[in-house]
Amino acid sequence: MEKNKSIFSVDKLLCIGCGNCIAESKNNFKMDDNSYSVVKKQPDNDSEIELCNVALNNCPVKAITKS
Repeated sequence: MEKNKSIFSVDKLLCIGCGNCIAESKNNFKMDDNSYSVVKKQPDNDSEIELCNVALNNCPVKAITKS
């Protein structure tokens, strides 16, 4: 998977805490103590990468980025 390594992050200044990302990829995103999304763990397989991409695309405020 190294050749497809994707790093996802959440901009806490943009996040509104809607939970869409967690609904899409609960293994990779979680709510922090302030009810904003954070990356729980980076995806480590193709299935998780796909779910994180869905979360990224479904974020209503585009707070999730991938590098």
